[in-house]
Amino acid sequence: DYVCSLCKRSLVIDDLKIYPNPSNSSLNIKSQHEIKNVKMMNATGRIVLEKNFDSTEVILDVSNLQPSIDYLNKTTKDSKHSIKIIVE
Repeated sequence: DYVCSLCKRSLVIDDLKIYPNPSNSSLNIKSQHEIKNVKMMNATGRIVLEKNFDSTEVILDVSNLQPSIDYLNKTTKDSKHSIKIIVE
């Protein structure tokens, strides 16, 4: 991936794709495994968003979150990922 003034980056880790990052409206999450829970926490550990799902593709509305660097925790039946997300 690369960065330019007119494009947004995507993050790909193993079976997980998250885009755009940074985001100011919605965050798309795709996984080969069914996503059960998504939790976003700020730098102090406070949960700013949490949702339960039963899907391999999830769209999170982050438009009401304050600009910050948050941590997204995604849980499936078989794995758990923690990823740094930038909310603009």
